[in-house]
Amino acid sequence: MGKFRNKLANFMRGRYGMDDLYYFLIGMIFLFMIIYTFTRKLIFYVIEMILFIFVVFRTFSRNYNARRKENELYLSLSKPVRSFFSLSRKRIRDRNSYRYRKCPNCHQVLRLPIRKGKNSVKCPKCGKTFEVRI
Repeated sequence: MGKFRNKLANFMRGRYGMDDLYYFLIGMIFLFMIIYTFTRKLIFYVIEMILFIFVVFRTFSRNYNARRKENELYLSLSKPVRSFFSLSRKRIRDRNSYRYRKCPNCHQVLRLPIRKGKNSVKCPKCGKTFEVRI
């Protein structure tokens, strides 16, 4: 087993490997696999195979700069969606002790402790003081 592990490690040396785009594409492959299983439409199988070939190509590629740029583009395009779900997860986790409000000036999301009634809050980003009702 150690011989195989060494050979695999030597083969993967200098290759790009896995990143956030890799995991997204793997999820898309499984989604198209499930859709194809239920619909038996050839287009879903073709899309699945194209994505699979692209994932294998990216994983074994030695062109770090191109793969890094692809991943950065993916991250920049997916940032609003990831931020929304991250904030939603935090709101659910902290629902008993904190409330989240946006600053009216800079739109920074602030995590405020629960204190009933109107409270005066100073935004740490822009320094503006404003009233919030919790």
